[in-house]
Amino acid sequence: MWIILALVYVLPLSAAHALNMTVKLHGTGSLIAKFIEENRYDDYLRLLEEQERNRTKGRYWTWQALSSWYDEFYLGEVKVGTPAQTFWLSMDTGSSAMWLIDGACNHPICNGYPNSGRKKNKFYYGKSSTFKRTSDKFSLNYGTGWAAGFTGADNIRYGCMLQLVRCLLMSLSCYLAESRLSRSRLPLILMLEAYWHQ
Repeated sequence: MWIILALVYVLPLSAAHALNMTVKLHGTGSLIAKFIEENRYDDYLRLLEEQERNRTKGRYWTWQALSSWYDEFYLGEVKVGTPAQTFWLSMDTGSSAMWLIDGACNHPICNGYPNSGRKKNKFYYGKSSTFKRTSDKFSLNYGTGWAAGFTGADNIRYGCMLQLVRCLLMSLSCYLAESRLSRSRLPLILMLEAYWHQ
């Protein structure tokens, strides 16, 4: 009984003092509508059929192609490094990881396929004066492949508008990774281990 009463009193108090952050989301617009307007809807349907045929299924997981968003999705603006490099990321609450594409990657997956209707931005860590490479290395295993590389740290910013004087800065460890996607090695950057500047 005392635990329930304590939770009743503590939860409203913790919610009142919790850090609130708002990120304005931007819709990409309907990809289907774009394809119809460009008279490419049949190509789009063929792409979906091909992805469905090529989908790999395991006992507990299903591989979903990165290019299959089906239609509209919403992106939040995130700035990384100094000077800031801007990215539009799909806001995913199910993960603490944020993947960026390394500027050194020239594979079509990294550049964005010409017929996809979507451009991809890359992170150039050499252009950031605040990027600090460490001597640490890492490796991760996934059910569908692996990633390995070195670690570093840089600043990211999101959730603040230009008219606000104070912005929230968050420092993240950057993981430059080689990932097995489509049986190729792709330089990717994984941001993990977030902590707030004090």
